[in-house]
Amino acid sequence: EISGLSVTDVDAGAGNISTTLSVAHGTLAVTLAPGASISAGANGSATVTITGTLAQINATLANDVTYQSTSQYTGQETFTVSTNDGGNTGIDPGLTGGAGNEVDSDSFSIAVVPQVWFIDNTPGTVDASAPLGSQNNPFTSIAAFNASAAPGPNDYIYLREGTYTEADGINLKDGQTLVGQGENLEFPNPFGGASIVIETGSQGQ
Repeated sequence: EISGLSVTDVDAGAGNISTTLSVAHGTLAVTLAPGASISAGANGSATVTITGTLAQINATLANDVTYQSTSQYTGQETFTVSTNDGGNTGIDPGLTGGAGNEVDSDSFSIAVVPQVWFIDNTPGTVDASAPLGSQNNPFTSIAAFNASAAPGPNDYIYLREGTYTEADGINLKDGQTLVGQGENLEFPNPFGGASIVIETGSQGQ
Protein backbone atom coordinates (compact mmCIF):
# COMPACT_ATOMS: atom_id res chain seq x y z
CA GLU A 1 0.00 0.00 0.00
CA ILE A 2 1.09 3.56 -0.76
CA SER A 3 0.39 6.15 1.92
CA GLY A 4 1.07 9.85 2.36
CA LEU A 5 -0.51 11.05 -0.90
CA SER A 6 -2.43 14.34 -0.99
CA VAL A 7 -3.25 17.19 -3.38
CA THR A 8 -3.73 20.91 -2.80
CA ASP A 9 -5.63 23.71 -4.56
CA VAL A 10 -5.83 27.12 -2.93
CA ASP A 11 -9.01 28.19 -4.71
CA ALA A 12 -10.94 24.96 -5.32
CA GLY A 13 -13.52 25.89 -2.72
CA ALA A 14 -16.42 23.44 -2.64
CA GLY A 15 -16.14 22.69 -6.35
CA ASN A 16 -15.13 19.35 -7.81
CA ILE A 17 -11.63 18.62 -9.03
CA SER A 18 -10.23 15.43 -10.58
CA THR A 19 -7.09 13.50 -9.69
CA THR A 20 -5.75 10.78 -11.98
CA LEU A 21 -3.44 8.08 -10.64
CA SER A 22 -1.52 5.97 -13.14
CA VAL A 23 1.26 3.39 -13.37
CA ALA A 24 2.92 1.59 -16.26
CA HIS A 25 3.50 -1.92 -14.90
CA GLY A 26 0.61 -2.77 -12.62
CA THR A 27 -2.77 -1.78 -11.22
CA LEU A 28 -4.07 0.67 -8.62
CA ALA A 29 -7.02 0.33 -6.27
CA VAL A 30 -8.53 2.98 -4.01
CA THR A 31 -11.19 3.02 -1.30
CA LEU A 32 -13.48 5.92 -2.10
CA ALA A 33 -14.39 8.39 0.62
CA PRO A 34 -18.08 9.42 0.81
CA GLY A 35 -18.91 11.82 -2.02
CA ALA A 36 -15.96 10.87 -4.21
CA SER A 37 -16.43 8.88 -7.41
CA ILE A 38 -14.42 7.27 -10.19
CA SER A 39 -14.99 9.31 -13.33
CA ALA A 40 -12.54 7.65 -15.72
CA GLY A 41 -10.45 4.51 -15.89
CA ALA A 42 -11.39 1.80 -13.44
CA ASN A 43 -10.62 0.80 -9.88
CA GLY A 44 -8.06 -1.99 -10.02
CA SER A 45 -6.62 -0.89 -13.37
CA ALA A 46 -3.49 0.96 -14.48
CA THR A 47 -5.30 4.32 -14.49
CA VAL A 48 -8.04 5.58 -12.19
CA THR A 49 -9.48 9.11 -12.04
CA ILE A 50 -11.12 10.25 -8.80
CA THR A 51 -13.55 13.17 -8.88
CA GLY A 52 -14.82 15.07 -5.84
CA THR A 53 -14.08 18.05 -3.68
CA LEU A 54 -10.53 18.59 -2.52
CA ALA A 55 -11.46 17.18 0.89
CA GLN A 56 -13.13 14.10 -0.62
CA ILE A 57 -10.15 13.33 -2.85
CA ASN A 58 -7.68 13.73 0.00
CA ALA A 59 -9.85 11.54 2.22
CA THR A 60 -9.75 8.88 -0.51
CA LEU A 61 -5.97 9.13 -0.79
CA ALA A 62 -5.69 8.95 2.99
CA ASN A 63 -7.28 5.48 2.81
CA ASP A 64 -4.02 4.47 1.04
CA VAL A 65 -3.65 3.32 -2.55
CA THR A 66 -3.02 -0.36 -3.24
CA TYR A 67 -0.48 -1.06 -5.98
CA GLN A 68 -0.17 -4.52 -7.55
CA SER A 69 2.60 -5.06 -10.07
CA THR A 70 2.03 -6.98 -13.27
CA SER A 71 2.80 -10.67 -12.83
CA GLN A 72 6.55 -11.38 -13.01
CA TYR A 73 7.47 -7.69 -13.44
CA THR A 74 10.43 -6.46 -11.37
CA GLY A 75 12.36 -3.23 -11.61
CA GLN A 76 11.41 0.45 -11.40
CA GLU A 77 7.80 1.63 -11.59
CA THR A 78 6.68 5.23 -12.20
CA PHE A 79 3.62 6.38 -10.26
CA THR A 80 2.03 9.58 -11.65
CA VAL A 81 -0.47 11.85 -9.89
CA SER A 82 -2.19 14.41 -12.14
CA THR A 83 -4.81 16.86 -10.84
CA ASN A 84 -7.19 19.02 -12.90
CA ASP A 85 -8.67 21.88 -10.87
CA GLY A 86 -11.75 22.13 -13.08
CA GLY A 87 -11.53 25.91 -13.16
CA ASN A 88 -13.67 26.62 -10.09
CA THR A 89 -12.74 29.98 -8.52
CA GLY A 90 -9.81 32.30 -9.14
CA ILE A 91 -8.18 33.41 -12.39
CA ASP A 92 -6.76 30.80 -14.77
CA PRO A 93 -3.11 31.76 -15.33
CA GLY A 94 -3.10 29.71 -18.54
CA LEU A 95 0.07 27.85 -17.69
CA THR A 96 -1.20 24.28 -18.05
CA GLY A 97 -4.37 22.40 -18.92
CA GLY A 98 -7.03 23.77 -21.23
CA ALA A 99 -8.98 26.98 -21.38
CA GLY A 100 -10.30 27.73 -17.91
CA ASN A 101 -8.47 25.07 -15.91
CA GLU A 102 -5.03 24.14 -14.64
CA VAL A 103 -3.41 20.69 -14.49
CA ASP A 104 -0.51 19.72 -12.25
CA SER A 105 1.34 16.41 -12.58
CA ASP A 106 3.95 14.85 -10.31
CA SER A 107 5.53 11.43 -10.30
CA PHE A 108 7.70 9.23 -8.11
CA SER A 109 9.34 5.84 -8.50
CA ILE A 110 8.59 2.52 -6.80
CA ALA A 111 11.00 -0.39 -6.48
CA VAL A 112 9.24 -3.59 -7.56
CA VAL A 113 10.73 -6.88 -6.34
CA PRO A 114 9.50 -10.44 -7.02
CA GLN A 115 6.17 -11.51 -5.53
CA VAL A 116 6.53 -13.36 -2.23
CA TRP A 117 3.85 -15.61 -0.74
CA PHE A 118 3.88 -16.63 2.92
CA ILE A 119 2.78 -19.88 4.54
CA ASP A 120 2.53 -20.03 8.34
CA ASN A 121 0.32 -22.49 10.23
CA THR A 122 0.82 -20.63 13.53
CA PRO A 123 0.69 -16.99 12.41
CA GLY A 124 -0.32 -15.30 15.68
CA THR A 125 -1.89 -11.92 14.90
CA VAL A 126 -3.49 -11.87 11.44
CA ASP A 127 -4.76 -8.86 9.50
CA ALA A 128 -7.76 -10.30 7.67
CA SER A 129 -7.99 -7.17 5.50
CA ALA A 130 -4.51 -7.81 4.06
CA PRO A 131 -4.21 -9.87 0.84
CA LEU A 132 -4.30 -13.61 1.48
CA GLY A 133 -0.78 -15.02 1.34
CA SER A 134 0.89 -11.78 2.45
CA GLN A 135 3.14 -11.34 5.47
CA ASN A 136 0.25 -10.08 7.61
CA ASN A 137 -2.29 -12.62 6.35
CA PRO A 138 -0.37 -15.76 5.34
CA PHE A 139 -1.75 -19.02 4.04
CA THR A 140 -2.24 -21.10 7.19
CA SER A 141 -1.60 -24.44 5.53
CA ILE A 142 0.23 -25.86 2.55
CA ALA A 143 -3.12 -27.14 1.31
CA ALA A 144 -4.48 -23.57 1.24
CA PHE A 145 -1.44 -22.46 -0.77
CA ASN A 146 -1.82 -25.37 -3.20
CA ALA A 147 -5.50 -24.52 -3.71
CA SER A 148 -4.86 -20.86 -4.52
CA ALA A 149 -4.64 -19.74 -8.14
CA ALA A 150 -2.92 -16.48 -7.18
CA PRO A 151 0.74 -17.56 -6.96
CA GLY A 152 2.35 -17.48 -10.40
CA PRO A 153 5.52 -18.62 -12.15
CA ASN A 154 8.82 -17.27 -10.78
CA ASP A 155 7.25 -16.17 -7.48
CA TYR A 156 8.90 -16.85 -4.13
CA ILE A 157 7.25 -18.88 -1.37
CA TYR A 158 8.40 -18.28 2.21
CA LEU A 159 7.59 -21.21 4.51
CA ARG A 160 7.66 -20.29 8.18
CA GLU A 161 8.56 -22.81 10.87
CA GLY A 162 5.81 -25.16 11.97
CA THR A 163 4.51 -28.70 11.85
CA TYR A 164 2.92 -29.35 8.47
CA THR A 165 1.02 -32.61 7.97
CA GLU A 166 -0.14 -32.36 4.35
CA ALA A 167 0.64 -35.74 2.79
CA ASP A 168 0.79 -34.42 -0.78
CA GLY A 169 3.47 -31.81 -0.05
CA ILE A 170 3.72 -28.40 -1.69
CA ASN A 171 2.96 -27.86 -5.39
CA LEU A 172 5.32 -25.39 -7.08
CA LYS A 173 4.82 -23.81 -10.49
CA ASP A 174 7.54 -23.16 -13.07
CA GLY A 175 10.37 -21.05 -11.70
CA GLN A 176 8.96 -20.72 -8.19
CA THR A 177 11.49 -20.67 -5.34
CA LEU A 178 10.75 -22.16 -1.92
CA VAL A 179 12.57 -20.51 1.00
CA GLY A 180 12.46 -21.77 4.58
CA GLN A 181 12.39 -19.55 7.64
CA GLY A 182 15.99 -20.45 8.41
CA GLU A 183 17.14 -18.43 5.40
CA ASN A 184 17.27 -14.70 4.74
CA LEU A 185 15.07 -13.47 1.90
CA GLU A 186 16.31 -10.32 0.18
CA PHE A 187 16.43 -8.89 -3.34
CA PRO A 188 18.70 -6.47 -5.20
CA ASN A 189 17.46 -2.89 -5.02
CA PRO A 190 16.32 -1.73 -8.51
CA PHE A 191 17.70 1.72 -7.63
CA GLY A 192 21.05 0.36 -6.45
CA GLY A 193 22.35 0.53 -2.90
CA ALA A 194 21.47 -1.83 -0.08
CA SER A 195 19.41 -4.94 -0.80
CA ILE A 196 15.70 -4.95 0.04
CA VAL A 197 15.23 -7.32 2.98
CA ILE A 198 11.89 -9.14 3.08
CA GLU A 199 12.61 -11.55 5.95
CA THR A 200 15.59 -12.16 8.22
CA GLY A 201 15.91 -15.91 8.67
CA SER A 202 16.24 -17.55 12.08
CA GLN A 203 19.84 -18.52 11.25
CA GLY A 204 20.67 -14.86 10.76
CA GLN A 205 19.21 -13.71 14.06
